[in-house]
Amino acid sequence: MPVVVLTTKFKIYKGFKYIFMNVKEKLGERICELRREQSLSQEKLALKANIDRAYMHLIEKGKTNVSIELIEKIAIALEINIKDLF
Repeated sequence: MPVVVLTTKFKIYKGFKYIFMNVKEKLGERICELRREQSLSQEKLALKANIDRAYMHLIEKGKTNVSIELIEKIAIALEINIKDLF
């Protein structure tokens, strides 16, 4: 039986949750969602978390690996529990 491998970049139609996103993309999307719920700009969240704004952009786009310490700083800046990011 042939094995089918799907790329992690494959995305489902806009009306569905992006099922095949990688973990960095999912985390970035969740951070962006929570940030917008609080009406924060990337710059304001970055300042609260003591992170460079350009780096915050890369995190939200899923373009960089994020340490657990940085995840904690973002959660504190958003005033949420770390588990709420996942």
